[in-house]
Amino acid sequence: MNIDKKKGLQAFADAKKLAESWLTDDILKAGTGETREEFVERQVTTAPPLENDNIFRLYCINSQNRGGARNLLDDSNWTALGKSVLGDYNYTYVSEKYPCTDTGFVSLCADVLNAHKNGLEIIKGDTRNHIQALEDPLRNKTKAWVKILTTIQEGATLFSAIEKKHPGIALKEALFGPVPEDTPVNRVTIENIKLAVNAVRVKYVGDALAFNFLKDLGNRHFFKPDIHTCEVVGYAFTKAGHPIPDNQPFETIEKILLFSHVTGIPLAEIDRIMWLSGSGIFQAPKVSGGPWIEHATLPKGTAGKEIRQKRKHEMAKLFRQAVTSFD
Repeated sequence: MNIDKKKGLQAFADAKKLAESWLTDDILKAGTGETREEFVERQVTTAPPLENDNIFRLYCINSQNRGGARNLLDDSNWTALGKSVLGDYNYTYVSEKYPCTDTGFVSLCADVLNAHKNGLEIIKGDTRNHIQALEDPLRNKTKAWVKILTTIQEGATLFSAIEKKHPGIALKEALFGPVPEDTPVNRVTIENIKLAVNAVRVKYVGDALAFNFLKDLGNRHFFKPDIHTCEVVGYAFTKAGHPIPDNQPFETIEKILLFSHVTGIPLAEIDRIMWLSGSGIFQAPKVSGGPWIEHATLPKGTAGKEIRQKRKHEMAKLFRQAVTSFD
């Protein structure tokens, strides 16, 4: 595949204009008084800085594919869990108290259940049966807790090991590994991206969520290959114009990385604008510096699915115009 730089830059600019058209007046009024252009630009470029323990917390939240860095500090359940059980998201504390063994996991589950026995998000009852109850496939809410507890335990062990392997280096820098933030866009390689992603994978944090974690951590060189972005990239950058299955993430990354190299646009910015076409979710604080809130622009049900597909095809058509030939 070959990309024309001038057409690629124009495609990205047009994609942002397209996203602006999806914003409604009520969303703009609910935000900080920004223009449509400023509102969309915020979606593409803003990532809040995080301290070490909040980096760990972000990692754990990613196992449920919920929220992200922008919504990190708004979840009261997480705040309670951190303070009562997990030493305020201190991964060193967690890895020592709840080692990656059966007994360590049992202890973690028991402590969480006891701390939240009156809560709505945790099942009530005899904690001696907590693992069986948590893993009950009929309990959708508790399945999420199995994921989050496993990621807490395995993630804490992973983070502690990374910290010990890289003494004196900031945790975020160590997590980015072979793809540091200051890498020039055209020097990012698929091989180094794979190394960085593989280094932060655990049981419930696979390729897509590992990409998302590193992107939400503020590294502009990562792109989340999820159901939305894989479809748009497939429509735009495959000869047949078919969506790329989301279980083939690196095929998506290879194609979008080429576009990034030619245009100089970081992967994370392309990710955000393509993701908006499928999710329809814009995020912004009600007031400057305040908590982030989500603004949905798609109705639920069949109507929403039809609009989502229309938007994806519209956005893909813009990017496809930058392709001069397919090999």
